Amino acid sequence: MTKLSGAISIGFLAFVEVFGSQDEAEILEAFHTIKEQYRQIFLISHEMEIKEIFERVVEL
Repeated sequence: MTKLSGAISIGFLAFVEVFGSQDEAEILEAFHTIKEQYRQIFLISHEMEIKEIFERVVEL
């Protein structure tokens, strides 16, 4: 992704409501795959049951 963006490095990724039209299991597997590559990954979702999967959760 860094190469495609032309940036030197990417500080964080943000995803908004990605579970609506996609397979939840595939998305969670993708997060697991990329979590070591990026310092911060933000996931904004109304899906409450996925919060146990993540290390840190901020609820608003």
